[in-house]
Amino acid sequence: MAMQLLCWNMSGPLRAGSVVDLHEAAWHWIAALQPDVALLQETHVPVWARDHWTVIAEPQRDIDFGTVLLARPGVGLRPLPGSPRNDILSDRLTATAELDLGDGTSMVLASVSGDGWLRQTSLPATPPSSPDVEQPGDALLEAFGDLVAGRRFLVGGDLEIARYLDAPQPVAEDAAFFDRVAAAGWVELSLDADGREGRTWFGSRAEAMFQPDHVFGDAETRSCRTAFEIDSWPAAKVDLSDHAALVLILDIDLSPVPGEPEWDPDMAYIAERFHKTLWLEDRKPEEQRRESQGRER
Repeated sequence: MAMQLLCWNMSGPLRAGSVVDLHEAAWHWIAALQPDVALLQETHVPVWARDHWTVIAEPQRDIDFGTVLLARPGVGLRPLPGSPRNDILSDRLTATAELDLGDGTSMVLASVSGDGWLRQTSLPATPPSSPDVEQPGDALLEAFGDLVAGRRFLVGGDLEIARYLDAPQPVAEDAAFFDRVAAAGWVELSLDADGREGRTWFGSRAEAMFQPDHVFGDAETRSCRTAFEIDSWPAAKVDLSDHAALVLILDIDLSPVPGEPEWDPDMAYIAERFHKTLWLEDRKPEEQRRESQGRER
């Protein structure tokens, strides 16, 4: 049975409190998508969502938005206690957990919100583990290296690092980061079939292929990827976030939780409510609205 993974920066601080609460609607969209597991950033978990999903959340500093791991009913997801870097990870905008697999093993899951900390030369609470820890993004490797060594894992989120930054040529220092994570045995799962980045950032008018959002895993987990899509609809069409969503299908069996159903029937109602919400039509870009009116004439 395939596992569907969602990775998405929901831009909660920018969307919550709007006349039509876009952040609440973004959660309805997740219910309609029905992922097995989700790695979410910049989000506030609604009360109703905690009643329908397993939620592992880490607040962001002093604001009511944080980094979240989510699993549908029937999926064994639990916090990862005793992590050697847990004291640092929890302070650096990440949420970590262990996911039970159908073969009796487990994998490490982590949702990461870059928020600039990946551009530090090393984690502030500890000295660099080696003199080489001095480039953007190495804090990520330093934080998670021991945690995922020799294990199956998925680490993803808005890393604020991309090979291309509104330019046709690679950004030298950021492109080198991807070489270093590859040397550490991390394989990216969020590139297209030709190994190219796409566009996940929609916070500016520029249409450059800028992808600051990524999912990494071990080689075995990468070999299980059967489909990958950058779903731009929530960002480009209805303004639920300024980031597109990463959606992956992995040929991985999940270990069922005894006594728990695999789907919450209430989610069908929430998904239906989302699809019938009229404000989605009202928030189409102006040019689409004009095109629609032209066809009606």
